[in-house]
Amino acid sequence: LSEKEHSDLQSNIDLLKSRNRQLENDLQRLQSQQQHNQLAVERLDEYEETIGQLHEELNQLRSNKKNQQSINKIFILSL
Repeated sequence: LSEKEHSDLQSNIDLLKSRNRQLENDLQRLQSQQQHNQLAVERLDEYEETIGQLHEELNQLRSNKKNQQSINKIFILSL
């Protein structure tokens, strides 16, 4: 190889190594982001479950309130 060809090849190798490092960094960043997103999805699932439970409790409390109001009316009418 001529000195120019050798120099060009070395430049290409250096560029490829640099690009490879960039890609490895990108991959690491994306894997970290994926893990972060997965944890966020798990937290959202937990929040949705909690909201569902709270909704059920609220419905039960409303039902209890209506029943108590009915009992109070019956009691007042019986006086």
